[in-house]
Amino acid sequence: GAAPGWKTNAILREYNFLSAGSSGSTMTISMHYRDDELNGNAEANLVFFDCHTDQPGPTPTIPCTSSNTIDEHGKNSNDTTDNWVARSDSVSTTYFGVAAWDTRPQTLGSQSTVANTWLGSASDSWTDASNWSHSHAPDATDDVVIPDEALTANDPTLPASLEIKTLTLRPGAILIGSAGAALTVNGSTGAWVNEGGTFYPDTSTVTFTGAAADISGTTDFYNLTVDSGKALALGTNSVTRIAGALTNGGTLDAHLVNTIEYNGGTQSVLTPNGVTPGYWHLVLSGSGAKTMPAAALAIAGNLTLAGTASATALGALTIGGNLAIASGAALTSGSYAHLLAGNFTNDGGTFTATGSTWTLNGTSLQTVSGANTFNNLTVNNSAGVALGSSQTVAGTLTLTSGALTTNAYAIIANGSGGGSGGVVRTSGYVNGNLQKPVPTSGGSISRTYEVGTASGYAPVTVTFAAVSVAGTLAASSTAGQHANIATSLINPAKDVARYWTLASGGGLVFSSAASVFTFVSGDVIGSAATSAFMVNRYASGWSMEATGTKTSTSTEATGLTAFGDFAIGEVLGTIIYAPADINLGTGHRGETLTSDARKVEWLSSETGRRITVTMDGAGLSDGASPTPHTIAKANFSIWEPDPTDYTLKITPDGGPWDLKVITATTGTVTDSAWFKLQLLIPLDVAIGAYSGTLTFSVTGP
Repeated sequence: GAAPGWKTNAILREYNFLSAGSSGSTMTISMHYRDDELNGNAEANLVFFDCHTDQPGPTPTIPCTSSNTIDEHGKNSNDTTDNWVARSDSVSTTYFGVAAWDTRPQTLGSQSTVANTWLGSASDSWTDASNWSHSHAPDATDDVVIPDEALTANDPTLPASLEIKTLTLRPGAILIGSAGAALTVNGSTGAWVNEGGTFYPDTSTVTFTGAAADISGTTDFYNLTVDSGKALALGTNSVTRIAGALTNGGTLDAHLVNTIEYNGGTQSVLTPNGVTPGYWHLVLSGSGAKTMPAAALAIAGNLTLAGTASATALGALTIGGNLAIASGAALTSGSYAHLLAGNFTNDGGTFTATGSTWTLNGTSLQTVSGANTFNNLTVNNSAGVALGSSQTVAGTLTLTSGALTTNAYAIIANGSGGGSGGVVRTSGYVNGNLQKPVPTSGGSISRTYEVGTASGYAPVTVTFAAVSVAGTLAASSTAGQHANIATSLINPAKDVARYWTLASGGGLVFSSAASVFTFVSGDVIGSAATSAFMVNRYASGWSMEATGTKTSTSTEATGLTAFGDFAIGEVLGTIIYAPADINLGTGHRGETLTSDARKVEWLSSETGRRITVTMDGAGLSDGASPTPHTIAKANFSIWEPDPTDYTLKITPDGGPWDLKVITATTGTVTDSAWFKLQLLIPLDVAIGAYSGTLTFSVTGP
């Protein structure tokens, strides 16, 4: 024969078994050999070896090779005269698999490891020597291996007290703790290795006393202790769950990518004090209050609260990953300044901000979701922050850098300090809906909205003349022209490629307001003259608003009594808004509308210090399709303030109106000078036959 390829120093024989149609049974295996097959192995030292074709797996690799997992399983008995080695009543009939031959090949070889392996042939007693491959219960010098429970008739149960060097749980292994059991592990490297087994700890305590112990794999502990002056490091990708107490009398190092989870009831959370102090991932689950460290705490990865666990920060938190609060869990921030580089997710839990400040300072896009009310919130992320639900800031919203994108939601800045409406801005902005409270005021009160889009910062400042009923006002800026710009009086070839939306709420009542809309020079289309810009407001239809101060990057709308969408640009015609000047001059009386006309003029020679003009175009329509352009009623008061100055001053007596006022042709000023009124018709409207009646009357003093 020949030694198997996966263990060339074994005897010159390989054994294969195929199980079919059996389950829940165990068997005794006696494997025989010939003297000429020993291959240099001493008969008295022969023990069982097997090769796992599905490990590292998961797909079996047949035939088995040395790169697969090879386990040493000891023996229960042997006979060097009859040439056999046996494992007694410890092997499950399903252990060998039913897929094919060579799935779990066996051989015999010299004992090569000092590990004392659980055989479980007699009982579940840890102290029964016959249950162990070294024929004695493990002691402080033993490396202990617990194999796959399918290989053993019984699973081991910890005694009240014991000490070992190291412990390895093979895939599928089961180790059962007992109430109050005390297990001491005194080894260093490889002190606790869990390759996929399960430890049921009950209320046991595992104490590590090695100078440089480590843990790998995923394990549930009850109490875990690092002995005084000793060190324990949590391995990469390890998950260490603690249902009782974590006690550190030496050094606990959790700086690698791993997880510590407190999943019991009321527990104290300590600060790992390794090379890099703090946690990688920290999970607070189970139930009850988790008492946080009374100092700053660094969490390089994620902080997760789950179950019905609650925690109150007793120092500043620096979280390099995500913060997640699951339904039923609760986090209270305390009055500290916290840093978060990942996402803030509240999935139905309770978040209490108290007097804290949360700074979102990641380097990639962060998200904030769930029902949260922050005390202070700072956005300092050039990659931006996006909302998955509306968020409220009771104190100060600080926009240091990056865009806070609200999507379909809103950021509600309810604070009063740190700027207009509790917002402090350095270079960030809100891309979306920013809402602020508007309190009652007998005089002027302003709110600035730090909004913009990817194309630039485009804030809005709204100044209320007086507010009689408090409420809210939200603002947003949208890149691109308004969807209905073609039906406005704004020239779509010479306007601003953005619009703003103002929306009041909470029963807000005010006398009037002025709004300054700021844009960037790159928004201006078609070399439009910003000095000629006017403001149109859309609320189920367009209306022209009175225009105040203009600059190269801003336009003011005045006399607002309602809000909506606001577009800015040159108009389709020449209009002067009240208050404005009209020069006296000569003109033609009774000009009529023709098919190619762009205006309608009515002239009067009446003179006097005050004249009231009423124009009523109710029912007058141009028959345009699909929506006719109709002319509403407009009232103006016109007066001459100085007999030597023949410039008429105009103020609106009502509005909104469609009849507008333009400058008349300048001519010789006489006592019977004419003034001219013009009906503006957008240049893109085809002029057809009008129907209806327009009345015009003048009354003198």
